[in-house]
Amino acid sequence: MRKLFFLLFSLFKLNNACAQLTSESLLEGSKTLVQLISILKKNKPVTKDLKAQHLNDSCEIKNLADICFKNSPTKDLGISIFKRVEATYEARPFTVKVLQGKQECLYELKSGIFKYRIETDNSTGRVLLSEGEFKLQPCDNMKREIKD
Repeated sequence: MRKLFFLLFSLFKLNNACAQLTSESLLEGSKTLVQLISILKKNKPVTKDLKAQHLNDSCEIKNLADICFKNSPTKDLGISIFKRVEATYEARPFTVKVLQGKQECLYELKSGIFKYRIETDNSTGRVLLSEGEFKLQPCDNMKREIKD
């Protein structure tokens, strides 16, 4: 009976040792696999992701441009900008008042063709100084100096 218990106990221990050996090798193998995957991910070029992120935030993709007006004369100016829509212009302009010797900017305008009107206040009312059109391309940073 003792021999039978000893034999069963020995088989149980041997089986348990094999199970431990298998679980340890399985654990070591999975650690190796995780390390291999992390090494492969590190070598992956990141520049594509950065370029894609830059393009999503780019003025080219969004068709945006900036324009600044610098006033050098001795009068305060009112500048109105109308965006062209096909053959007509939008009814509501972008309006900026530029004080003497100062500069004002309009940021992130949709690119396209614009009509501008430069006016000054006079004792009799508003006086038109200049009128015309200009084209804003994507990513433009246009600066206009207005002189007498």
